[in-house]
Amino acid sequence: MMTIRFEDTGCPPSVSGGYLLITRNGKEIATVSIPSPVFTGRIQEITNQNSDSIEDHDGNRYSVQVSSTPSGVDWEMTVTAAGDENQLKCEIAVEYQPNDY
Repeated sequence: MMTIRFEDTGCPPSVSGGYLLITRNGKEIATVSIPSPVFTGRIQEITNQNSDSIEDHDGNRYSVQVSSTPSGVDWEMTVTAAGDENQLKCEIAVEYQPNDY
């Protein structure tokens, strides 16, 4: 089994949280919660994190890590492919969806 890595480290902050929409061939596989950042009023930033694991109907395993700070949202998803990882990589999309204020 091979792994595929997806990531984005430049998403704008999501004051009211949000979610990552994970699709395969345009069909929703899962949504992963983006936590709201912690505002302390201090110079130091606190990171709020969420992690989730999903398995699709073909046995591909998805491990998602999301970090949220007042500066922005970073996420990383590792997929352990049950079959052809090159084909699977072309089929998967992740969309960042912040909640409205």
